[in-house]
Amino acid sequence: MSKKRKNSRRANGQGTLEKKPNGIYMARWIKNGKSFSRSTKTRVREEAEKILASLVKPFQEKDESAVIENLKAEIRKMENRLAEKERLLPALKISDALDAYFNDVNVSKVAAGTKKLYGEMMRRLERFVEERADNQIVELREITPAIVKSYLKDLKSQFKGATYNRYLKFYKRLWRVLHDEARLTCNPWSEYKNQIVDVVPRRNLTIEELTKVIASLDGEWKGLFVIGAYTGMRISDCSHLDWKDVNMAEKRLTVVFYKGRLRKPYPAQIPMHHDIYQMLSAVPLAERQGYVLPECASAYDRHSINYKVKRIFERCGIETTQEGENGRKSCIVGFHSLRSGFVTFAAEAGIPFPVIQEIVGHGSTRMTEHYFRTKKESLVECVNAIPSVLNPTVVNATPAMKLELKEGGDILSRVIDIEREIKAAS
Repeated sequence: MSKKRKNSRRANGQGTLEKKPNGIYMARWIKNGKSFSRSTKTRVREEAEKILASLVKPFQEKDESAVIENLKAEIRKMENRLAEKERLLPALKISDALDAYFNDVNVSKVAAGTKKLYGEMMRRLERFVEERADNQIVELREITPAIVKSYLKDLKSQFKGATYNRYLKFYKRLWRVLHDEARLTCNPWSEYKNQIVDVVPRRNLTIEELTKVIASLDGEWKGLFVIGAYTGMRISDCSHLDWKDVNMAEKRLTVVFYKGRLRKPYPAQIPMHHDIYQMLSAVPLAERQGYVLPECASAYDRHSINYKVKRIFERCGIETTQEGENGRKSCIVGFHSLRSGFVTFAAEAGIPFPVIQEIVGHGSTRMTEHYFRTKKESLVECVNAIPSVLNPTVVNATPAMKLELKEGGDILSRVIDIEREIKAAS
């Protein structure tokens, strides 16, 4: 159809169809010099023609009152269809939203711990809505942008930036996944950005500190720290290490890491350090069944293990927290310090990041690099290795050469001092 004919059809009220790049037809028509357009929401030409006819029909009436009545009739039809749709398919309730999210085909399998965390997030939102809303809110789509804004202000006052961001990310994803099923008109969370997080990274323990801590322990708790120091495993994996995962003959631990087990279900092969082998060899054969550290496993399951670890560090005079700018204390030393320490010690020993990644179970070498904490001495050595442009005699100086230069400098300084003493005496 030519452009001239299209304009003619639009001008006389018949309207035309225009196919968009996505295949959906747009209905366009003109009445009294004013242009109108509506999506037919269909890719079938025959259906689009019928929808176009129904759209332009009210505008073809000569009597203005008749046009208004026709429009009212169309509105009533749409309301009736919507009411019937509501009856056949009720909108999703807030209380049912989490189950619907987990059952959605686009959501991957979620670990039990993550499900529990999401459940706490939804219950917190439900309580807030029940306490703050003027009217009773039942459906997910009834949570308005104003409620979301108020709720996020409350979250910000209660939590640090990292926790706030975790909540916000979850709600954004929930609304996006349930958009059609809950018949949501918008995602009110999407306009909010993550908070800037003032991260206080956990520091590594020095060899002296680690030796002092392990020397202060005995029994299972000593074993927990030894395993953590020489494997870089998380506290959940160290405390739940099973004897069936210990191969004494090949001096190897075969572990499926608890975190990320759904993404990476196959076990990591961790060589057994001599200290671990010596410690486990002392256990009688008859007792090598179940958990290697049953007391620690029980403490972990009772959620008391982190408190016990904190007390162990503090008894050795090691500060475990640091006060931030906002007055809140952040953890700077914990069992996870052994993990980042393992990565750092291994990297500084020249072990490639992909090898370290395989042992500690990181999803990428980028995460392994994140755990790497370069020692101050290493940074000094790195800077000192750069050739001098002012004193060519120290270009690429080896430690032995540096010692000779230092001793030579000390001797020269002593000669100058003696000469000054002789001049003063004369």
